[in-house]
Amino acid sequence: MSASNTGSPGMANADGVFSGSPLKAPAIEIVNLLSDTEDSTGHPVGPPEQSHEEDVGSIDTGNDEWSMYEDALAGALDHDTADHLLDACTVEESLAFRKRLRTDGEDKFLEETVENGTISAKKLCTAFGIRPPAFLEGQSDEAYYNLLSLGICRELSKRAKLSQYNTIDDVVTLLKKSSNIIVLTGAGISTSLGIPDFRSKTTGLYSQLQHLGLSDPQEVFDISIFREDPTIFYSIASSILPSTSSFSPTHAFIRLLQDKSKLLTNYTQNIDNIETHAGILPSNLIQCHGSFATASCLECKHQVPCSEIYNDLKAGRVARCERCIHSLLQAQPAGGIKRKRSYGGLPTKKPHKTKKKREEYEDSTDDEEDDYEIPIAGVMKPDITFFGEDLPDAFSKRLTQHDRDKVDLVLVIGTSLKVAPVSEVVGFLPRGTPQVYISREACAHVDFDVDLLGDCDVVVAELCRRLGWELRHEMVPEGREVDVRLVEGYESRAAWHGARVILRQVSPESTPIFDLIIELYLACQGDWASLASRADVSTEDVESFLDYAAVFLGNIGNYYVRTKTLLLIDEAILTSLGAWGSKIHSADKSGSIEEAIDLGFPSEVAQSSYYPSDEEITREDIERVSIILEKEGVFPENTRIQKVIEGGRTIYKVLQASTEVDQHESRRRISIPNSSEEILVVKGDHARQLEPVCQCLEKAKEYAANPQQRLVIDQYLDSFRTGEIEAFKESQRLWVKDLQPTVENAFGFVEPYRDPHGTRAEFEGIVAFVNTEETKVLTKLVDSSAAYICKLPWTEGFTENNGKGPFEKELFEPPDFTSLQTLAYCSSIIFPGINLPNFNDIRQDVGFKNVMISNQIAAEYSSDRADPPFIDPSEAPSYLKAEYNAFYIWVVLHELLGHGTSKLLTQYSDGSYNFDNANPPISPLNGKPITTWYKPGQSWTGIFGDLATSLDECRAECVGAYLMDDPSLLRLFDFDETKMTPEDITYNVYLQVAAAGLSALENYIEDDKRWGQAHSRAHFAMFRVLLDAGDGFLTVRQHPTTNKLTVRIDRSKVLTHGKPALGRLLLRLHIYRCTADVVPCREYFENLTRVHGVYSEWRRIVLADRRPRLLLVQANTFLDEAGKVMLKEYEPTVEGMIQSWAERGI
Repeated sequence: MSASNTGSPGMANADGVFSGSPLKAPAIEIVNLLSDTEDSTGHPVGPPEQSHEEDVGSIDTGNDEWSMYEDALAGALDHDTADHLLDACTVEESLAFRKRLRTDGEDKFLEETVENGTISAKKLCTAFGIRPPAFLEGQSDEAYYNLLSLGICRELSKRAKLSQYNTIDDVVTLLKKSSNIIVLTGAGISTSLGIPDFRSKTTGLYSQLQHLGLSDPQEVFDISIFREDPTIFYSIASSILPSTSSFSPTHAFIRLLQDKSKLLTNYTQNIDNIETHAGILPSNLIQCHGSFATASCLECKHQVPCSEIYNDLKAGRVARCERCIHSLLQAQPAGGIKRKRSYGGLPTKKPHKTKKKREEYEDSTDDEEDDYEIPIAGVMKPDITFFGEDLPDAFSKRLTQHDRDKVDLVLVIGTSLKVAPVSEVVGFLPRGTPQVYISREACAHVDFDVDLLGDCDVVVAELCRRLGWELRHEMVPEGREVDVRLVEGYESRAAWHGARVILRQVSPESTPIFDLIIELYLACQGDWASLASRADVSTEDVESFLDYAAVFLGNIGNYYVRTKTLLLIDEAILTSLGAWGSKIHSADKSGSIEEAIDLGFPSEVAQSSYYPSDEEITREDIERVSIILEKEGVFPENTRIQKVIEGGRTIYKVLQASTEVDQHESRRRISIPNSSEEILVVKGDHARQLEPVCQCLEKAKEYAANPQQRLVIDQYLDSFRTGEIEAFKESQRLWVKDLQPTVENAFGFVEPYRDPHGTRAEFEGIVAFVNTEETKVLTKLVDSSAAYICKLPWTEGFTENNGKGPFEKELFEPPDFTSLQTLAYCSSIIFPGINLPNFNDIRQDVGFKNVMISNQIAAEYSSDRADPPFIDPSEAPSYLKAEYNAFYIWVVLHELLGHGTSKLLTQYSDGSYNFDNANPPISPLNGKPITTWYKPGQSWTGIFGDLATSLDECRAECVGAYLMDDPSLLRLFDFDETKMTPEDITYNVYLQVAAAGLSALENYIEDDKRWGQAHSRAHFAMFRVLLDAGDGFLTVRQHPTTNKLTVRIDRSKVLTHGKPALGRLLLRLHIYRCTADVVPCREYFENLTRVHGVYSEWRRIVLADRRPRLLLVQANTFLDEAGKVMLKEYEPTVEGMIQSWAERGI
């Protein structure tokens, strides 16, 4: 496997400002142009995620069993796997219950569900994403009440952005009118004073602790470790010990809020106690994780000011309790008394050993007497909250009994909100309370109303300037220039969130595999060697897993097109890496993960998530239902079909993708003629996965560049929320008219490549910037394109329609053709070029757009390939010189004149025709008037079904290659003629066609006698006609010893044999397509692409010598240390691929 990076660090909009971010919320970016003061989001020294807070959910957590419930909640149930659990709510039911909870309120909801016996508490738990835990199995339903309460609490705690607040001016207005402001702060407000944060990869405290030999650097703040060996903490205490009474401008800002009687409470996660130096009153301050203000003895609890042990902390010397020392001296008998050994001031058994030696606490003797020694004084511990300790009572009491009912504005400053329970505060507060986030990087997992991204000190200073408040501080220079600008990023986030939809469309097991990969990355923070050590598996096993993970992420699922990607690792290894075995097998309909099963019509050797039925659903069933749906006006693109038996009656549920979930009684029912069977249209498929896509698009609309783009997004949202494809089609009509925007996008259920029926489409999301220089070249071609259409074979012999004939549109509307640098391309296949929309009525009546994905092409052809596959070694150097140019031009022509041409001859519902039906056009195939055309309601994909995509791609590929002998056309692309001639490029493209034909055999599934990829089938068809051109034009040679295959093209016969052969194929496909003549088309194309005889033998050779597939590692955007939006590129390695996905936060 190989990987490549598709990043392009020069991408910016017309104003030179980045306007896309796949990870971070759209925000206001504030940049200090005079200072490079460093800031960072912080990590609190506090309780881990499963802490013992008593307050936030108002749930009694006093029993010892509660941590087991928390574990159950953490092991959330994905609805991709819920279908495989007995007595679990369906996705539709779950969404309906969640909506009902919010509408009715908790009390009424519980009364009308569990209390009335309409549903069990156990089943209702699954509606809130909770898998019923094993320890409750077999108990009464009441045993699930606590777990259900947790799930309901979590659901109700989720908050949506308030749409009326979006800009820095909105924040200024809020600060003016608010009088009860909660300020939640983290380490980012202190880093300007030289105090380190915790999580930064190179400068954070945790990154500096490897020398301690801990399995996890957080153990330095683990209370159990401290009790065993306090020297570990004391060895690093000096690096976090506040050594100054100074405070930052952000501290001064909080003090200013207090002075103006606007501060309700400052909840700080910091332990530096700087708030007190800034003058924050104790009545306005909650130190959530304690502070260095005081220290207490672990033995007698005696508390002293931390200044009394300051010298010990600074010197890294364990401080002892003076009171304990005094008491021991008072109680010491003359003869001495021995008692149980004390570790950390507490009588215990001998401690568990850690990697660090603890000589001070362990003797070298193993004598039995070693269990006793002279009593020693207790250890002094600064009163900071360690992992494993409860938060101060004041935290929960203040929040629940005082602040929640008073707060009118929330400011979150300098914290990444990574650690509970403080991270849960924002979700606990009233939903209508505005929330503003100030930090270097946006917080991807919380939807704040406004993100002010930049140095915290700079942001608060700018706010004060706009408010007319005087912020006096030596670190705030007079006349500071501040650049404030909107940073768009919601479209990119929407694109990446779409991956969750794709995963569900690929296979039932894809989502849990994805979650496992991301969880393992987060667990080891990309340090895979440490994971191998901790999991006690070999480095080779981890590397095998990483290879699999990278391929999986590159494909967005465990299939490449339609062929399963296998992970051949012992199941015990998987269990060690994260209990994957049970996670996979609970969702994997295909059985063992080693079992090779393809995507196709459901059978013993194939599965398809487009037809997720427990009942056997046949190809004939799918075809029959699809025909009825087409007649009823139900578009297939965003649907799946599920066959069920209810009351002895067969029902075909058409699962329609939408965030809206219809009630059972409102669902559309369609009778199947001459049958008791029925079709039921059910909305709400992929609802949970589409919701974050819609949320991001809703926010992106606020920053759209023009009204046209806002209308496009409105129609996207309408379609994704209601499931109506007509709304999506309207978005495409509007999108086509938005010409050459600075930032381009494409969203929706677009390509049907993975549906075996060829009509149901996979979701994709694309966000990209226009490459203006390359676009100028493409525009030159567009301007002269009409002349090249007249050179295509179906125009020969016709004078009508300006020489284009009856099988071409009367008016070729020059499309918008741009070269793009993609910022986010979320799709299972990343194509070098795109021609959209796929709806032929829109293409014919409104137009279309073409785009070239220039950074994808550059990445693919920048790889070092000294021996291109199937090319004779003697030709490799000259081949490689022309390969990029030939491929680029081929793709351009494929998109513009391949997908951009043809006229579908159609009869409309009002009885009219778009051709002269009284005198039908003469078919170039037989010299007779045509007898077939598209009837009312029929479409290209509906008529040609599973052939449609392959036929269309083959026709487009043929157009591109057919026109590439025209020197005037080739010279439009300004290639270097000192290195290659137009004839070199023409010859090269025929070599590429031949090589692609052999390579295509990889994607032929011999057992099922079908093709797994539309483009591969198209390339093989072209390969076949070139082979059949005769006179040795194309030959395939098999090396007598290595068995390797090479192709040879007779360059002298390109125009006499090669081009005519492609022309004949192109003419057939075009006329079949234009006239809806599906019967002879199917017979011709299926025979042409049948793999038998020598082709089967070549397939075996191709598979045996298969090359690693190129994986494209895409970039993400972040803010750099200067507050600028920068493109973060990743290493083109398997580790880089995994990291790029993990940092997207989907």
